[in-house]
Amino acid sequence: MNKLEIAITCDLSGSLFTCCVWDAKTGNHLAVYRGGGAVNPRCLGLINNKFLCTADAQKPLLHIWPINSQEQVKNKRFVMPGCVSALAVSPDGVFIVAAVGNVVYVWHFLTGKMVSSMAPHFQPISVIRFHQTGSHFVTAGQDGMVMVWALAKVVDLDRSAKVEPMYKFTHHTLPVQDVHVGVGASQTLIYTVSLDRTCKVYDFATGSLLMDLIFQESLTAVTVDKAESRAVVGTADGPIYEIKLTAPPRSREIHMDSNDVRSVFMGHSGVVTCVSISLDGVTLLSGGEDTNVCVWHIPTKQLIRTISHKAAVTNAFFTLTPFTMFTEEAGDHQLATGSFQRMVDTFEKFEELTIDVDAPADDCLPPPSHHHLHQNTPSTSSYAVANNTADAHKHEYYIRHLRKINTDLYKYIVDNQLRK
Repeated sequence: MNKLEIAITCDLSGSLFTCCVWDAKTGNHLAVYRGGGAVNPRCLGLINNKFLCTADAQKPLLHIWPINSQEQVKNKRFVMPGCVSALAVSPDGVFIVAAVGNVVYVWHFLTGKMVSSMAPHFQPISVIRFHQTGSHFVTAGQDGMVMVWALAKVVDLDRSAKVEPMYKFTHHTLPVQDVHVGVGASQTLIYTVSLDRTCKVYDFATGSLLMDLIFQESLTAVTVDKAESRAVVGTADGPIYEIKLTAPPRSREIHMDSNDVRSVFMGHSGVVTCVSISLDGVTLLSGGEDTNVCVWHIPTKQLIRTISHKAAVTNAFFTLTPFTMFTEEAGDHQLATGSFQRMVDTFEKFEELTIDVDAPADDCLPPPSHHHLHQNTPSTSSYAVANNTADAHKHEYYIRHLRKINTDLYKYIVDNQLRK
């Protein structure tokens, strides 16, 4: 099936499916994932485009499916410290960051070990977003704060010093509902929306507030196209607004005119929970509490299609089609991870994660070479040099032995875990 881009949606009922994959152009569903219950907003992620991960809205569980299977991963149970309110997966699939209330937990996905736990917010966290490089992630919550974290510092095993965010933005006065992290490296922009009716744009490099857009309605969702030429924000009343970013404003604070119908998508009758723009920048996907997913043509603001759900839509976004989504080779999607820990290990326990290697017997070692010894060297010196040479040969043999083990491990991973 040749689909460049697909749409993935979830709702709060979980009765027909946990997640559904759609062809946004035709409105046909392509795949469904069941058995995971309902999914809270911003609690869905893709792991290396091979697995779909959701957080249960009613139970402290994560549910994981191979991307090409309707059955969840077997014989593994991912129990969380509580019901998850926000979830994000690092772009490389190595770390999973989840929020339970106001606490942020970080797991190393391949081992299932919890590597960090911190409570930086005063109230529950509503959204977690990763930078596209995976080097940083952003948390935002009902306390109105937005924090940017360096992942390397968060997962550092040396916990003698308290982990502090790289930036802490406190400009919002009401709960932050959504965050979008733009593309790029040092020139990345961070977009936030809040119930205080503002959309704020921050510079990732300097941590400064670049733009403050003030609306007449509370804002609940935000997204930006790949070219970052336009931003789209959803509101609590239903209208969706388009903001042109190519014409910089003359002032940092801008009051948006909601009477300009040319920049408004009208179709939802309630809170807009999520918005997403297609790769080509032509199609907008939006979900709302009115149980509808709407597909829009951005240049004309016309509603192309409405996809009805059984309850409030919590997640709806475009993503590139994983290349193995519609194949039947389940062996390509073997999950190499353990059950998730519910507590952070001490540094001493991490030090215990060693590989035991049997030392070779002395008779297996190659005989030391003494061709460099001079005949006129005193006997004691000759004995010391001979001992040092024997130790050097023994160490060299150990190194060769460890290299062979490394090579065997690499071949095993390639053959059994990373096959395509």
